[in-house]
Amino acid sequence: MKAAILGAGFIAEFHAQGYLHAQGVELCAVCDTDEGKARALAARYGCAWYTDAGTLLERERPELVSVCLPTYLHREYTVMALACGAHVLCEKPLALTLDDCEAIAVAAKQAQRIVMTGQVLRWWPEYTRIAAQIRRLGAPLYVRAQRLQHASRPDAWHLKRELGGGALFDLFVHDMDFLLGLFGTDAEVVSVSGSRGGGGSWRRVSAALRFKNGTSAFVEASNQMPSGYPFTAALHVQYPDAAIDYRFRTAVNIGLEASAETEFLLYDGGGVSALPLDGDAQARAFRDEIDAFVRSVRDGVPALPLEESIAVMRVICQIEKRLEEQQG
Repeated sequence: MKAAILGAGFIAEFHAQGYLHAQGVELCAVCDTDEGKARALAARYGCAWYTDAGTLLERERPELVSVCLPTYLHREYTVMALACGAHVLCEKPLALTLDDCEAIAVAAKQAQRIVMTGQVLRWWPEYTRIAAQIRRLGAPLYVRAQRLQHASRPDAWHLKRELGGGALFDLFVHDMDFLLGLFGTDAEVVSVSGSRGGGGSWRRVSAALRFKNGTSAFVEASNQMPSGYPFTAALHVQYPDAAIDYRFRTAVNIGLEASAETEFLLYDGGGVSALPLDGDAQARAFRDEIDAFVRSVRDGVPALPLEESIAVMRVICQIEKRLEEQQG
């Protein structure tokens, strides 16, 4: 199968590596309106490059397309790729509005093609091990998730509400998708708090949730951390007689060569043990995500159903509405 990538920024590199390792898949082309970025990415992976997505789709006719563009462009280019007969792996979040999410679903149904959202935590080695421990131990009493970073570029597109949605859509969505995927998308949003920043987006967000299985959760995300604060992802899972602690920190931000400090501990049976860590967790997560997407297309069964992604976005949009109502 032929694969193409729309967008040649930071995240596109991981998709290119994933397709490089996928069996029976050829990365045929990449596209970016910035010719320099498109040329450079194509040179690294030995494929064609374009600056116009429509031209790429018409000439190359890829069966698989990764949409690695700013979030406000997800609907337009996902629908475009579907119309050209491609199955689509769209980077998270699926879109910034429920209307856009539903439009993508309609287009996928009409085209009879698969759309999968790139919620990479579903394939991140440590998070898959956490999920396995939760399945072993049962429903936890309490879960606390954090995702914190310093935004080094105040003019970055992902900080603007109309372009990237800020911390709510860029960071918070990761942990919400992971938890809702584990415990159910019908969670009750108990309380929310947050603060806005430049660009009108929510730069700090926290929410308390309650799930039907009795688990309570507190999720926090911020891109307003002070300069020099390490990118931090943490997850604590609490049971009456057991706990899981995961903490991942990098010096500045996640990157291809970013070194990380990671702690992953299980407290159970009166003792503590270190759970396995993957030294190449980030790259492996994207490779496994791409493999899952390829298998989904071959088998006709999506590894992450679009309906589930849309259900997660409904909760995200509900939290956004609650935040706005509180601010008045």
